[in-house]
Amino acid sequence: EEGRFEDILFYQDEEIESIHEGGIPHDNNRQAGVWKSKTAKITKRVITRFAANNDPFLLTGEEGTGKKVISRQIHSLGESASGMYLEFDLREYRPDEIPDQLFGKEEGTLPFFQMGQTGILEQACGGTVVFLHAEEMNKDLQRRLLNAMKSGVYFRQDSDKQIALQCRLVFVCISDIEALKTSECFLPELWEHLNDQHFHVP
Repeated sequence: EEGRFEDILFYQDEEIESIHEGGIPHDNNRQAGVWKSKTAKITKRVITRFAANNDPFLLTGEEGTGKKVISRQIHSLGESASGMYLEFDLREYRPDEIPDQLFGKEEGTLPFFQMGQTGILEQACGGTVVFLHAEEMNKDLQRRLLNAMKSGVYFRQDSDKQIALQCRLVFVCISDIEALKTSECFLPELWEHLNDQHFHVP
């Protein structure tokens, strides 16, 4: 059936390495990818468009539609390709654990009081952080990430030291856009920030 994601043959890892700066090679023996259906062509255009900048983006769609594959392709073809690609599944952490994991925390001033921790956003400097099941993200975390995306800086837990946000943020949701809007799980300001770079994977 045309439009099924299974019809799309994505770039293999070794083929990604042969993609030159400025686009995908057209006529050579290592042409990266075979794109068949209408859906595949649309997806290819989206990957190319999103890979051309380093702005955050949102992918929505049902389970098994290939959102993580698309996200990795965008990373591999974009400015952050040389950096780390980290997936952060919000279902795997308690809400109170997530800020420490993402933003890190300063080392305590007293001996043995508190070990410092480098957050995922800092670990992924120059790369991409993908939030899986972003519909589970609480409003406080959304506000902190939105402020970081707008200002370009964030703060470690319990610290006033600014750290530059130097990774691309990706939001992946299993719901469609209308369901997400109805549930009001995203802040309106976050919707607005991601609106220009949203793709619903059929």
